[in-house]
Amino acid sequence: MDIKPNIDYLQVVPIKEEDPETASGIILTTGAEDIKQKIGIVVARGEGFPEMPMRTPIGDVVLYQEGNQLEFFVAGESKYFVREGEIIASLGPYDNLEEAEGTSDV
Repeated sequence: MDIKPNIDYLQVVPIKEEDPETASGIILTTGAEDIKQKIGIVVARGEGFPEMPMRTPIGDVVLYQEGNQLEFFVAGESKYFVREGEIIASLGPYDNLEEAEGTSDV
C-alpha cells in the first residue's frame, strides 16, 4: 500500500541497532534511547505549506523525540509519522535507503 504523508508530516523508519553508521560516517549510538530520542530514516514526506515548503529530504537520517511520533498499523505493519517541526536534527543521508524502504510499503 502506497502511503503519502499530508502537508508537514514525514514518514520515518526507525533504524535498527545493526545499522549504526550513516553514509557521511556519523556513528549512531544507542545512548539516544536512554533519553527517549529516536533515530529514523525519512522514506516519504508531505508537500509542506505554500509559504513553508518541506526542507528534510527523503533519505535523511533524523533525530526525533519518541513521544512525537504517530504510529499506525497498515496491512499488519507499523508506520511511523512525525511532523517536520518535531525533528530535532538531521544527521545526513542514509547509505542503505533501499533497505529501509523495503521495510515499509513506500
